[in-house]
Amino acid sequence: TAGKKILQKISRDLDDDMNCIAPFSLILLPIKQNDIGDESESTLLRALNLLALLSQSLQCESQGHGQIINEMLRNVVNVACSHPSSRIREKAVGVACAVCKSDSSRALQKAIPALLEHLKRIGKDKERLWACRLLQEILDTGGTMICPFVRCLLPTAMSLMTDPSEECASLAAS
Repeated sequence: TAGKKILQKISRDLDDDMNCIAPFSLILLPIKQNDIGDESESTLLRALNLLALLSQSLQCESQGHGQIINEMLRNVVNVACSHPSSRIREKAVGVACAVCKSDSSRALQKAIPALLEHLKRIGKDKERLWACRLLQEILDTGGTMICPFVRCLLPTAMSLMTDPSEECASLAAS
């Protein structure tokens, strides 16, 4: 669409810092905050949509892309693993996968600790399931990009194979 092309042009011009265009930073503010639970679904969806476009448009070496990884990716993973809305979770999964694919080394260093927290949440079957789904999507999207992180993921993945939730166990075994 025309709007997407304009946004891509603007984001290329940003190159170094997303905060130089105030509306971007205001729209993304809900994703930067640690307490996302109070945000409306439409506000989160708007922020995730913008983040998806920016993650596709920014060069992975740019400061703006680094800001996405350092300031927002952990929260995107948290949303993908725990938000009650499936629409929001699905969008967050897409954003997390796109960011991880574009700069796997830096992004996975931020994403995996948050993902592991959700994978280990005893008594929170839905969160574990959603975290398993996110991990599966990251694997499907990036393939071998996960290889450097297998040692830290393997113990948790193996324990999930015997998870009380059949869906978690099935996903972990696949």
